[in-house]
Amino acid sequence: MIERIRRALGISCVEIYLLALFERHNVDRNEVFTESYIPLHRLISDFTENVQTNFASYAGLERVQSIAARKKMAEFSNLPCKKNTAFQYYMYRVKPEYKNAGLRPWRDDHFLLGYEGEFYDCYPPSKVLIKDIDALSDFKIGVRISSDFKGDPAEQYRKLKESIAGVPYRETDVGGIGNDLRRLRDALLIFKISRQRINCILQSKSLNDLICETGKITGIIEASRLRHRKTDFKTAVEKLCILEKQWIEELMSKEKNEKV
Repeated sequence: MIERIRRALGISCVEIYLLALFERHNVDRNEVFTESYIPLHRLISDFTENVQTNFASYAGLERVQSIAARKKMAEFSNLPCKKNTAFQYYMYRVKPEYKNAGLRPWRDDHFLLGYEGEFYDCYPPSKVLIKDIDALSDFKIGVRISSDFKGDPAEQYRKLKESIAGVPYRETDVGGIGNDLRRLRDALLIFKISRQRINCILQSKSLNDLICETGKITGIIEASRLRHRKTDFKTAVEKLCILEKQWIEELMSKEKNEKV
């Protein structure tokens, strides 16, 4: 389960656990990824206009659990922690003082995944020992996975292309956060996850190149932030804009050729 959690392309802990459970039950995760496209210009704009926005609180993408519930891929129920029910899995909210390996969660409403008497955390990915469970609050989410759910790869591809085509490409102005390393890092972390999800469906080399470059730039940004270096990454992000435009143009060109 730890490796499934490590591989999950989630933003919040609940998303990560749910995607890990989909993998465990061979449920097609791509079904929720069809709604993962957000234009780069909109993402940067969201972080520019609201200085309080961060990785943990960003609401520009619909949560995986909301999509899964709507598509009947999973069932959820909010429960008192002590109530016994027949759900397959539970996500237990921890108390504010909870730490794992000396690290505090990114969000105040952090959860652990529990099933078959074991508990797992995604930050960092690990099994949590019973002696650490004193930090549990009195609230949990019951989760039941619809193991018989089957996605349609052709329909997923069509929906995703339609979503991308429906938003005209616009140049991205990064001037507002080009030297705000915390906000720029968070924006690019979400951007990378979005494009990784999309590439699970499209499997595009040019998109993969963008994902790799985004990872490199994000790593450099974080290193600079930790060393308190005042660096403007506007040029680096502009390179991502070029790669972003390239894969979108290739996708749209491929669609036109298929119609001919």
